[in-house]
Amino acid sequence: MLPIAGILDVLDNYAFVRTSGYLPGTSDVYVSLGQVKKYGLRRGDAVVGAIRQPRESDAGNRQKYNAIVKIDSVNGRTLEENEKRPDVADLTPIYPDTRLRLEGTPDAQLGRAIDLVAPIGLGQRGLIVLPNHTAGTALLGELAEAVRANAPEAHLMLVLADAQPEDVTHLERTIRGEVVAATFDRPAEDQATIAELAIERAKRMVELGHDVVVLLDSLNSFARAYAQAQHTPTRPAHDEIDEFALGQLKKLLAAARKVENGGSLTILATAHHGTGIAADKTLLREARRVANSEIRIAKTRAGVAPVVDLAKSRTLNAGTMLSAEESSVLDLVRTALHDDDAPKRVFERIRATTSNAALLAEIQRSGGLA
Repeated sequence: MLPIAGILDVLDNYAFVRTSGYLPGTSDVYVSLGQVKKYGLRRGDAVVGAIRQPRESDAGNRQKYNAIVKIDSVNGRTLEENEKRPDVADLTPIYPDTRLRLEGTPDAQLGRAIDLVAPIGLGQRGLIVLPNHTAGTALLGELAEAVRANAPEAHLMLVLADAQPEDVTHLERTIRGEVVAATFDRPAEDQATIAELAIERAKRMVELGHDVVVLLDSLNSFARAYAQAQHTPTRPAHDEIDEFALGQLKKLLAAARKVENGGSLTILATAHHGTGIAADKTLLREARRVANSEIRIAKTRAGVAPVVDLAKSRTLNAGTMLSAEESSVLDLVRTALHDDDAPKRVFERIRATTSNAALLAEIQRSGGLA
């Protein structure tokens, strides 16, 4: 016997344990649908088991993939324990009630601005709307470090489609979390697979009571991948999107939730606007219907750090995770942002204070931003 371990990917007629990550590889292990049903396996399960060691005499005629013959554990539990786990679809979703702060060092103004006008909670479905030609990878890298610093017990995943290979290497070496990526040289099917399998993996952890944070870049790339990966006689053009792709993306976002007396899945996904492509406009409109938090990034000059558009960023039902005092200060800020020069004054106050706690105390004492 040879031990194996990996993530289970269930397809239409068979399944594989992906032993080299989230994408297909030559060392993947075949699992029949009968075994999937027998052991109650689900897509995204972390499977540990064994295969028969191939004999040298079988080298010329053995099957392309080795078949699993023994399963030792699923998600770190025995098969008996695995049978009793709940299905995330049967758990009760509630409003996020635990704050996920993104404030880091005093110089990291991005996280502080988000905390101020669009608070994020564990279980949030957040949309980060970027101007055209603004890369989301570096921005999510900064947010990943903030998540790791403020919620070290949460499982962090950074999911990238159509990524630059060197960006992936940099993130793998610097991010203290799981980087799941398909570079631009991978086929469309692989781009779509990593999004689905990563979210399914996150759902399996939520079923076990864990908090998972997924940073996803970008919805535009995943939409194009879904459109091009379809096995149909006529596929959409590269700059088009169809109902199937929209449905898959909305399904990915809809997976985010806080479950009652359990774990949570937080998804913050980037999407671009102002691209001049009708499909991107449609995508953004549909994604907004699913998201319950929107963080708008203002258009800036090249080389300037991303800045949050304070007036256009907001979170629905933020009061469920804020104290009464925080809610009242947030209302003060929100009311003041209707003035044309208010965003400038807020950023001046952010730069002049060492933390949001100090800033909010100052706003509360003065009764506003004046």
